[in-house]
Amino acid sequence: IELIMSICSELHIQAYAVGGCVRDAILGKDINDIDISIEADTILLFPYLKKRAKCKYHEEFQTSSIVFSNGILIDLIRCRKESYKYNGALPTIIPSKIYDDLKRRDFTVNALAYDLTKLKLLDYFGGLEDINNKVIKKIHKVSYTEDPTRIFRAVKYAVRYNFKLYDQDEIINDLKGGVMSTISVDRIIKEILLICQEKDWKDCFILCSKLGIFDLNINVLAVDNEMLCFENIEDR
Repeated sequence: IELIMSICSELHIQAYAVGGCVRDAILGKDINDIDISIEADTILLFPYLKKRAKCKYHEEFQTSSIVFSNGILIDLIRCRKESYKYNGALPTIIPSKIYDDLKRRDFTVNALAYDLTKLKLLDYFGGLEDINNKVIKKIHKVSYTEDPTRIFRAVKYAVRYNFKLYDQDEIINDLKGGVMSTISVDRIIKEILLICQEKDWKDCFILCSKLGIFDLNINVLAVDNEMLCFENIEDR
């Protein structure tokens, strides 16, 4: 992180630690994913990183995956804003500044940034207060109809951190209105697989059932049997 900070300083590029790593640092949790957003095309850093890391560039979003020689992975993200042509569509990406990059995110607790130049926390949407109050709350007015996969992520974060779902009634009403029909089965399956990787995956599925995402018999969910081992993510 210090290396990226020094490079960005030399190039006069604003850089910020963002999202989950900031959230987990505040919560005192182990940090597994490090995302750094910069207000420039991430490929500009490659000449300064190539001696220390392997760099993979994703041209569509101007993002990069940086794997350092010590095994540390950092995702570099071009600050951007997003727009949706219709509910359930994949977003259209437009390069922008840090405010828009945080505004596009799913929940207030994930819309926190740490300015690596000024060494201060940026909290435009009340994420710190919601962490202290232990709630998962959307940012956008039509968040769950705009991108229904956010419902799965709301469940995942609520269970993982033992937080309350602030938007629970809205989520239930959106599900009753058929919001999941606006996205592909592939995108739904991807979110299910991510839930299966959670430590408390069973509780995630129980909450999904209570919200009305699935119709599950929770009494037999994950009950041991001869054919399946639920320590195995594929069996889950």
